[in-house]
Amino acid sequence: MRYQDEQCNIVSLLSNISPLGADIIELATAHKAVVSEKIRSLNLYPGQEMALLALLEMQPCSQKSLGQYLCIDHSTVTTSISRMEKVGLVIRNKSEEDRRLTIIELTPKGVEVAEKVKEIMSDIESQMTVNLSNEDISTFNRISKQIINDLQD
Repeated sequence: MRYQDEQCNIVSLLSNISPLGADIIELATAHKAVVSEKIRSLNLYPGQEMALLALLEMQPCSQKSLGQYLCIDHSTVTTSISRMEKVGLVIRNKSEEDRRLTIIELTPKGVEVAEKVKEIMSDIESQMTVNLSNEDISTFNRISKQIINDLQD
């Protein structure tokens, strides 16, 4: 698989020093590769799937709010929104209340693509868990949350 080639050096470097860290990187890389491959069929750039899902949930919203919600910087949001606007997925307008704000909304085509993204993400979730029991999934979630908490302390 492609993701293995992209991360093989990092994973092999870490495997003796931080085997759990290596596994986490390999898992995240594998997930990212599958998502990227599947969304490519929708002519999306990586990351745009998350912007579409966020807009589906919170539109209309300001470009600034979208960036804050997704934890990405202003220039990245601007580039992504510009690309999506060019292909008819979103529209941008100035806020009526505050002309300094740019308001983003999905077009009907954008809603359709966002719904397809939801389906893809759901399919990937099923693919990831096909050989796991509900108990396995619960254990994984519990341990993952504990690792995150420990890293944030």
